[in-house]
Amino acid sequence: MSGDTPTSQSTSLGYMRRSPAGLLLTALTLLAAFIWFFPVYWAIVTSLRTDQATVKEFGLWPSDPTVENFVFAIVNSRLPTWYFNSTVTSVGTTVLVVLMSACTGYAISQLRFPGRLV
Repeated sequence: MSGDTPTSQSTSLGYMRRSPAGLLLTALTLLAAFIWFFPVYWAIVTSLRTDQATVKEFGLWPSDPTVENFVFAIVNSRLPTWYFNSTVTSVGTTVLVVLMSACTGYAISQLRFPGRLV
């Protein structure tokens, strides 16, 4: 059974025709996104500054960015060991979960229960 579906005009609302509630919701969403993103941005910018520049200068971008802090963290800590341990744990857990899920899926596929063929 087929039929013709009548075409209709698009009813998209442009920015000029939005309701005040929609504009308020958009503004609140943008404010929440800014509140979430700004600390992340500030942490990245601060990590690119030297210790002296962190205390002395204030700005949205460091005047002389450096990766000295990252090198210091990698060389003077056990950060590579921690990353390796996390990777081994994550990969091992993922492999175990995939194997267990495959075995469970196979076992469930072999069971006979009401509604199985639905």
